[in-house]
Amino acid sequence: MTSSIVETYHWGNDPAYRTSGVVVLNQDKKVMWSRVMDFSVLGFSETLDCLPLLEFPPKTIVFERFVSYGESRTKYSEHILMGLGAIIDRTREAEQFFFRAIDWKVALAKRTFIEEGFVNPGKSMDKRFSKALATHLTGVKFKTDHEADAACLASIGIRHVASHRSAPFEPA
Repeated sequence: MTSSIVETYHWGNDPAYRTSGVVVLNQDKKVMWSRVMDFSVLGFSETLDCLPLLEFPPKTIVFERFVSYGESRTKYSEHILMGLGAIIDRTREAEQFFFRAIDWKVALAKRTFIEEGFVNPGKSMDKRFSKALATHLTGVKFKTDHEADAACLASIGIRHVASHRSAPFEPA
């Protein structure tokens, strides 16, 4: 009798001013798919067509919460919200989590420092931090901070499943 191992996938999504970084990791933190999606030019159906839903169905998907820039909406806000809605709708069978940037970055930085010795190369949680942490977690150097943040978010899903806790960053 042979056993087959089913690979699980964890998605991260980092929305920005007009684009969103989307990264898919397998349970070993290998990058399976990575893209910056420009929702200002993608409609609802085009967004869905771009996603690797069949190739890499998500077990978890972790979103950074989208907030308006400077307390105001831009001409792209509606596009971002529609794109995120498309992703949320099509991945509703996965466990979905939503975090503010400051919350997930601080929590993941602390855990990664304690468990793996990761040290922030700067003094803030900026683009340099995001890229360094994502490279530490996956071994991949991402071109954009949005893909880097998305990879970090996907790794939170992996940690959540491995911890068997009810929510990521639940006190140990």
